[in-house]
Amino acid sequence: MVWWLGFVAVICGWIVTETGRQPWVAYEQLRTADAVSPLAAHTVATTLVLFVLVYSVVFAMGLYYINRLIARTAGSRDRAPRHRNAGAATSDRGQSFRRDRIINFGSE
Repeated sequence: MVWWLGFVAVICGWIVTETGRQPWVAYEQLRTADAVSPLAAHTVATTLVLFVLVYSVVFAMGLYYINRLIARTAGSRDRAPRHRNAGAATSDRGQSFRRDRIINFGSE
């Protein structure tokens, strides 16, 4: 199963976008002083840790949910398909037999 490749592609795109900003500083198009965050280091670190934790929880919940859907879908292949007249059997004469009654569909 390769359903998770979309998530990996989004994360890789984000990484490319963020690392693509670095050459502006390296080639002196953007001053280093302008590229540095005005926040204190502990504030940036705390925010980073919180983002990682929140995204980890969301990712874990997404994995759990998708795996449940996959397991439920794989398990339903073993069962017969459900129709609107579940539990009814049709005879050769066009009758539907149910537990409590017989319904005629054609004239005899």
